[in-house]
Amino acid sequence: MPEKKPGKARSRIAPSLPYHKAMALYAVTGGGQIFTVEECPAEAFAALVEAGIPTARNPEIAGEKLAGLDYRQMIDRWYAINLLRESGATIPLFATLTEATQHQGAAAAST
Repeated sequence: MPEKKPGKARSRIAPSLPYHKAMALYAVTGGGQIFTVEECPAEAFAALVEAGIPTARNPEIAGEKLAGLDYRQMIDRWYAINLLRESGATIPLFATLTEATQHQGAAAAST
């Protein structure tokens, strides 16, 4: 039997953001459109994730863990959101429509 190597134990098993809350977040796409995570087109959600990967503490690992996900599946969106949040990445997701609209306006003003 192989010897167990000491390692860092995970401090948390459960995702930090519950599924229903993740699906209710508002996403602001690169084109400035606002959708809930659940309603966001898969291609637009994939672009948000791709834009967030370089902002993670370790982009290579985040990219590897997110490779091959199917964003037509809500469970994959949930996994990606939690992984990016736990990796310290920046992704334009907001708890309220008001916050999303404010971000949308600020982004439009800066271009």
